[in-house]
Amino acid sequence: MNKLDTETRDIAISTIVLSMAFGLGAMKQLGIIVGFGISFFVVGLGFIMHELAHRTVARRYGAAAVYRAYPFGLMLALIMSVATGGGFVFAAPGAVQISAHKHGRWHQQLMEIRVEEYGVISFVGPLTNIILAVVFLGLNALTHFWLFGLAAHVNATLALFNMIPIKPFDGAKVLLWDRKVWLGGFVVALLAWL
Repeated sequence: MNKLDTETRDIAISTIVLSMAFGLGAMKQLGIIVGFGISFFVVGLGFIMHELAHRTVARRYGAAAVYRAYPFGLMLALIMSVATGGGFVFAAPGAVQISAHKHGRWHQQLMEIRVEEYGVISFVGPLTNIILAVVFLGLNALTHFWLFGLAAHVNATLALFNMIPIKPFDGAKVLLWDRKVWLGGFVVALLAWL
């Protein structure tokens, strides 16, 4: 299986597992098919945009970037969701692995990625979720439509967990790069989550 096929498989598996974990409450209330479908749409939007944001910025810096699932993190998300009746999801499904090289015209050309670049690449994923959470919070406040509330919660949770300043989370690289950016991102994600 080539890298693209593996990445596509990992993104699909992660999206399905996170949709099940975040959608447990919706599946109980609306039935498995409708609840999962809604969760799949909401989680898929936030999760895939988060990972694509990392990859897009990494590639802009000339680095190779590929998403890889963490089976233990996916299993933990499901276990926590079931144990809490869908009330709490530990969202650590995987990460975009960044390689400090790019493919040149004739051969692979080695390069270095600076701490600032790693920080920006790492921050753009949670920032995407923060923006989505704020947009959905605003839509929920205007319409009181529960789906917007769910979308805000999922994106705030993804942002908050990713801003944890411990490896392998994005927050570790953001904190190493810029403490103020990390603190601002963490506080906004926490406020959106509350």
